[in-house]
Amino acid sequence: MDITISEYFAISRDLEDHHALFYKMWELGVPVFSQQVPTAAIMFNRDSGEYMQYHFNPEFWDKLTPYQRLFVICHETLHVILNHGIRTTFCMGTNPQITNQALDIVVNETLLNKFNFDREELGEEFLKDLCLVETIFGPDSGVPVNECFEYYYDKMNKMVDEMKESLKSL
Repeated sequence: MDITISEYFAISRDLEDHHALFYKMWELGVPVFSQQVPTAAIMFNRDSGEYMQYHFNPEFWDKLTPYQRLFVICHETLHVILNHGIRTTFCMGTNPQITNQALDIVVNETLLNKFNFDREELGEEFLKDLCLVETIFGPDSGVPVNECFEYYYDKMNKMVDEMKESLKSL
């Protein structure tokens, strides 16, 4: 599976509506379709000469609307812009799932609240599967939507610790 040149440039033009960073980064990267990722990922491959690669699972990609595809591309790009790879090296080994969810909360909330992605156009089904403050902490949790990765990481780890403690008392 490949993206045609016209699809590639159409995506680039549509990304510009959200911010120039997104379409510039998209144009620096190469889309790769592979079963090796469950949904999407961004990878760097200096050996091949293709420095930045946007990896998409073809089945996942095919199920997305064009608007949802833009969100996914921006999501992966924002991980790079926010330097998430390096920032997580201190904690990735302790609980990779919590680390990844905390990173995704920051990225997804930022895209929705700062880069003009429309919840209605993304769709309820799509949003329910995202890591957002409301999906991780609950819709009435009072947890702010504009915090950094470290804030959500610490908060989630405290929740896990509290759950372990409450299980001990049973």
